[in-house]
Amino acid sequence: MARYNSVIPVNSIASAPASPLIPQQGVLNEFTASGFTTQLPNPVSYPGVNLLFYNASAGTVTLSTSSTSNNNILGAGAGAVTYGLGAGNSISLVSDGASWISLSAGGGPVAATTLSASSTVTLSPTGAVVTISPTGAAGQVVISSPTANSSAGTMDNVIIGGTTPQAGNFTQLKTPSTAITTTAWTTAGYTIAESARTLTDSTSTGTVAANYVNALNAPTLAASNAGVTFTNAATLYVASPVAGTNVTITNNYAILSPGNVNFGGIQGTPIGSNSQSTGAFTTVSANNGTDASSTTSGGTVTITGGLAVSKTLYATTLYAATHAGNVTMNGTVTFTGTGGIQVQGITETATDTALSSNTITGSYQSGNVFYVTGSASGNMTFNFTNVPTASESTTTFNVMLPQGGTGYIPTTVNVNGSGVTIRWQYGVTPTPSSSKTDFFNFTFLYRSGSFTCYASAALGF
Repeated sequence: MARYNSVIPVNSIASAPASPLIPQQGVLNEFTASGFTTQLPNPVSYPGVNLLFYNASAGTVTLSTSSTSNNNILGAGAGAVTYGLGAGNSISLVSDGASWISLSAGGGPVAATTLSASSTVTLSPTGAVVTISPTGAAGQVVISSPTANSSAGTMDNVIIGGTTPQAGNFTQLKTPSTAITTTAWTTAGYTIAESARTLTDSTSTGTVAANYVNALNAPTLAASNAGVTFTNAATLYVASPVAGTNVTITNNYAILSPGNVNFGGIQGTPIGSNSQSTGAFTTVSANNGTDASSTTSGGTVTITGGLAVSKTLYATTLYAATHAGNVTMNGTVTFTGTGGIQVQGITETATDTALSSNTITGSYQSGNVFYVTGSASGNMTFNFTNVPTASESTTTFNVMLPQGGTGYIPTTVNVNGSGVTIRWQYGVTPTPSSSKTDFFNFTFLYRSGSFTCYASAALGF
């Protein structure tokens, strides 16, 4: 029996052919150069014919179907009319009378119902896309690694999710900057969404000092170059949302929590609002059991700037520095308790009030001690306004009146616009001095909705 040795002829291709290749059954078409396109013949004209290609160059050669026949290269992707044959890769094509079909490829596409591998599988096309897209409602992609393998891998630009949490580390997690349009997500979250679920501790007993569901531990920030300063550094930076097209944000929060929030320290941060005029706390409670000992050691809370309180201020002990000007209270200040008030000294403000047509006006909001400017030409009217009307209370006014050559006294007193009878001490109307200063004291008792005026005078100073 005669023996025949089969030799596969090789067709070497170093540049783009001027016309489509002419099929030669059993010929290996070998590319020795790259960077060009080779036109495949029309598969309609060559049913059953096989084409074999190998890329021996260092680059990529593009195989293209006829631009007039619009036939595809099946197995290279849905509707693909070109296929990039990478360096060192081979592909075998056969015509079914309508398209070129990839039977097998080294580094090229493989069309199969099931792909199984018992060893390492590497997918690393240069500049290409690896697509794993099972169809149907039950389709899914599962990537699992044996727990004994501690080697780190990389997953870039993918959506990561699953039902079984496993231990592992990511060097970096980033979301793309590409704008996304999707259905409303409301309170479910979108970019990062932690599902409401139960986490069961299967090992702890007794009291556990801390239990953190998500923990961002302190990173160490270093630099390759010397003398690097990070002005602002944070383990977590959260910016407020920005209103986009057709959107109005009523309340703009960087962080919104319906539960309690415990901060180890807040520095340089406005609380309640970025504006001093808006924002409010229902309750602010702070207590570390430390008493204030000085103006700079405030115990639980130390305020170095101004403090405005529009409602009731309650303090078991109120501490202020001993020098004047540290505590200024406008409006009514009420002290309650059985212990009384102990002070080392009180300085009252003497407010000038001008005499006009023998009438002066003193507002309690400006103080309760008044110095009259100008000399009277007759008996006077004293008007006191904004006098407190707390039930069962007394309010005192003192008026210093420099007299002219002829002295005069107040004979009419009005409180909050209503006249009151002056009850002079001992029932005796005082006799004013001349060219001296007289002091007049008025105590107003408010009971049962009306004022009673008790008056006295110290004359001739």
